[in-house]
Amino acid sequence: MALDFRHILKDKTQLDHTRVDTALSGFDVATQAGLTGFLDIHHACFSQMRIASDNDAELQAGLTDMIDRIDADLRRLGARPSCATIGLDAAVDPLAMAYLVEGSRLGSKVLGRRWASSDDPNVLAADAYFSLEPVKGRWREVCDLLAAVPPDSTRAATISRDTATLFRLFLQTAQGAASDHATPKVLAS
Repeated sequence: MALDFRHILKDKTQLDHTRVDTALSGFDVATQAGLTGFLDIHHACFSQMRIASDNDAELQAGLTDMIDRIDADLRRLGARPSCATIGLDAAVDPLAMAYLVEGSRLGSKVLGRRWASSDDPNVLAADAYFSLEPVKGRWREVCDLLAAVPPDSTRAATISRDTATLFRLFLQTAQGAASDHATPKVLAS
């Protein structure tokens, strides 16, 4: 049985995904420095994604909500967004962006357990981002939409390229932030 595009995309981007997960997991979100770095990376990347999502109101609204929550948490930590990131040179396919945004929300729930185990009251007070619940059914919707894309189509090639670009955005931003926040373990690209 042939794989649908959702599974093909997952396989094609698995190494990129693993690198990003490893880089972000290196920021200990139970500490003030680690949480600040983690949030700063997400602020920078989500801000670039929001710029590239101007043709999709739902994505833009979700990204704006996450950015606003990160801003609130950074303020609680006495920090401001400071990460530099690469810009997105071209429009990004909305489905590639939805795949990263919704995947990020699920990943943040896993890291949220580590954040919640902190014994630092300042860290625990920065709760806006980690208290954001994924939109019910949205991950399934994104998976179904990806599964419906013909694997040999131009759209599939565009989504694959754009997904890789977004993973690169997060990885390069995390690598740049490594020198500014804590001493996280970051894989080379």
